[in-house]
Amino acid sequence: MVFKALDKFNAIGYLSEKQKSFYESLGAKRLYKISPYIPDENENKNKNNVIGNEKVRFLISGFPISIYRLKESIYIFSRLSKAGKIFHLDICLYGFDYEGLQSEIISLASTLPSYTIFTHLNEKEFNRVLSATDIYLRLNSVDSFGLIVAEAISKGINVITTDVCERYPGSNLVAVDDFETVYSEINYYIKFRKMSGTLPIQQKVVSEIDYDEFLDVFLEP
Repeated sequence: MVFKALDKFNAIGYLSEKQKSFYESLGAKRLYKISPYIPDENENKNKNNVIGNEKVRFLISGFPISIYRLKESIYIFSRLSKAGKIFHLDICLYGFDYEGLQSEIISLASTLPSYTIFTHLNEKEFNRVLSATDIYLRLNSVDSFGLIVAEAISKGINVITTDVCERYPGSNLVAVDDFETVYSEINYYIKFRKMSGTLPIQQKVVSEIDYDEFLDVFLEP
């Protein structure tokens, strides 16, 4: 039944190699890799929040579960604080506390000199926090494209994220659980107010198409 249903589509879009493999296992044809993010043409591409001696602002977000590595991210900032570095960390939590980690995350954050914890923000509220950010960290350990990564980059915000999967072009990549590299990069940014330029940068996949191009294929007679 599934095979017959797939035959009725002119084209099928996929976001990751895992999705592609799944569709191929079902015998699907005409597969196209598409970007799940449509940038806002009015977004500022050259944003830099750091002025003079103002605090560098960092943002982490996700469910309060282990795959998002929120505790480990906070440990990084705890080390930076103990080293005398000045910064502000915003933490946005959403979703159910499946693993009972939320209270631990909040407790760890409370040891930082400058932080704010937000829970269950709506889109407008979250975008306001994101827009005030200098670096967004997404250190999750499982496959997750991360629309917030795309939004941040399109706003001109630096992003450090794991290479667990293909990321939005312009992402600064680190290996999963390579917290020492993350620490060094953040330390560099706080000191020099710019990225070190040593991290790999996600490039655009040549075969990827945008939604308009995909719709042209999908709607072919």
